[in-house]
Amino acid sequence: MIQAKLGVHADLVDGDLIASGVLDSLTLIQLLVELESHFDVTIPLQDLEIDSVRTVASLARTVAKSEFACAAVTQTARTRQSSNGAGEL
Repeated sequence: MIQAKLGVHADLVDGDLIASGVLDSLTLIQLLVELESHFDVTIPLQDLEIDSVRTVASLARTVAKSEFACAAVTQTARTRQSSNGAGEL
């Protein structure tokens, strides 16, 4: 996906996407929207720091953290639903 969207080979995981001019503010937002959609996660913009999107590797870590957070929220909701007797007839 990174290669298709940015034209950057994914094997260049530690290359600085911002300093190289590959990633600007508009492209960053478009990429984040695509990553959220593809991985079914929410990446809170208020929690993003420039270093969390600077490289392919840091983008992968950001998505992985979001996946973990989304999974934890889903599990907590299921646990609460179960303990509240929701779904019982």
